[in-house]
Amino acid sequence: MHPWLAHHSVIIIRCKSICLLLEAMRLSQIRATVSSESKPSATLEAALPMEWYTQYWATLEDATQHVALLYPQMLQASLYPDPQHTLCLKVCIIVSLAAQIELHRMPGSYHAESRQKSMCVIVEVIRLLRGLKEDDYAMLEPTLGVSLRVARFS
Repeated sequence: MHPWLAHHSVIIIRCKSICLLLEAMRLSQIRATVSSESKPSATLEAALPMEWYTQYWATLEDATQHVALLYPQMLQASLYPDPQHTLCLKVCIIVSLAAQIELHRMPGSYHAESRQKSMCVIVEVIRLLRGLKEDDYAMLEPTLGVSLRVARFS
């Protein structure tokens, strides 16, 4: 795929944001399943396959890069009279941040840096949501509800 299209097509950006959230949820589900099936004496970290960690770090890196790519686009779009495009990018950022929250939440019970990062990302989602105007709510996408549900339960 052409790199410019992958980074500027709203449809592709939206799909990538949702895919990142779904991948984070899949990894979380695998971790929960392994946790429930592992022996009490075994540590969860040892019970998870190495492939899980590879996918975990790749997904976290993808989500971080995706958000870093979207922020300047959202700021640029907000300078032009195109509130729908700006709102769409903001929703994509929120969905991608929800993926980050889920990924940081997993080791957060024993890893202080992950717990702190999760809280920082939650605050960022709140900051973005506070920036919404009353008229924006009528234009929100249904995917935002999914990301907010993830952020709320983290």
